[in-house]
Amino acid sequence: MRSVICELGLLVAMVAGLPSCRDGDALSRDFQRRLNGDVGEAKIEAQVQDKDQFQLPAMSDPGAPLALSGSDPLVKYNGTLLFWDAERVTPEQIALIANSSRVSRLKKADFLDQAMATVPGLRAGVAQKTAEIAANDAAIVAARRDTDSARVRAAMREFVEDWFDERLTLAVSQGALDTESRDEVERQFDRYCEYKLWELATSPLILKRFKYRPTPLSLCEPYYARRGYFSESASPEVCQEKAAQGDWFDCIWQQGILKSTMLAQLSDHKPDALDCKVGGAARVRAIEGWLEPEADGTSLLRKLVAATTKFQNKRLAQLLIQDGYPSLRVLLIASSGRAFREQYPFVNRFANCPEAFALKGQRGIDPVADAVKLNAKDPQHAAMPVTLAELKNIGENLTPSRSQEALFPALAGREEQAALVL
Repeated sequence: MRSVICELGLLVAMVAGLPSCRDGDALSRDFQRRLNGDVGEAKIEAQVQDKDQFQLPAMSDPGAPLALSGSDPLVKYNGTLLFWDAERVTPEQIALIANSSRVSRLKKADFLDQAMATVPGLRAGVAQKTAEIAANDAAIVAARRDTDSARVRAAMREFVEDWFDERLTLAVSQGALDTESRDEVERQFDRYCEYKLWELATSPLILKRFKYRPTPLSLCEPYYARRGYFSESASPEVCQEKAAQGDWFDCIWQQGILKSTMLAQLSDHKPDALDCKVGGAARVRAIEGWLEPEADGTSLLRKLVAATTKFQNKRLAQLLIQDGYPSLRVLLIASSGRAFREQYPFVNRFANCPEAFALKGQRGIDPVADAVKLNAKDPQHAAMPVTLAELKNIGENLTPSRSQEALFPALAGREEQAALVL
């Protein structure tokens, strides 16, 4: 009886020593542990861990059950899907599959090891190539400094000198052009070169400084040479490099424009006439006067080309090339407005011959232009003078307004024939 009481007392003492904050399950487990003789510290209970569950993709398209990514271009699945019959597959087959998978992983690891081993060498090679490129760039810059520009220009001139003629010869040999058509193309190309001359002469680009004479168009240089434009020996010697000193305005105008076909036609029309309204030669003399330097050392035409402020949204190139006589007359005479006259007082001095650049007017044909049929391919029978604006628009199978001309006349079968000329 005493022993039973002692055991109960011990049991009460053990129960009394337990923390009172534990729940029933914890008390039961701890009590059982102590009855089993484990009197040490209680073990830390395992906590339930949260686990991520892979979300299987939804099969939005029943007809494509293997398209796991659906229409999402950012999702991509990569792997191997193996099907086998559990009743027929053999251990040997499973071993072969497992071994193949293992071997492939080993090969992939070996490939990656080798690839990583080559990276340092590749990086060193890139650095070496970068240094070589930098050295080559420096050599190119140095070579350009030592290049004879005159020889380069001569080589380029030699390349383009016969290019146009050779292409026409090839076109004739391939049946794309007959002899008569070739002659017409050559005449039209000459007229196009005339337009390019006027385009450069009236562009602010001509006011910039160039070591060598700028060309209106390289392909046109043989034509300019035949016409005697930009002659270095002609007087005045404005086309000599030493005389020009980088300023080629006078060369382009005096040895180019004044020799142009348009002014040549004007010069031959009534040489003794003094009135610009009836004599073409008088107009040419007026233009020659506008190229003479004034008291400040600058010619009237240079001032007008250099004027950067627009007048009624028009520049000299537009006035001369596109609109011809009417707009230029408004520009040159006193009716152009007080504000403009105050800003450009020199233009009033053009009033002695405002029709010098006349091509054809809005209210009728300019009498001088009509008489000489300026730039017309057949001046004796041309119905209308051909303006520089029309020259600008001459192209393949394109007939300029009222000029009845085209660079390549549109003939039946011409396109097929031209396609043979490479």
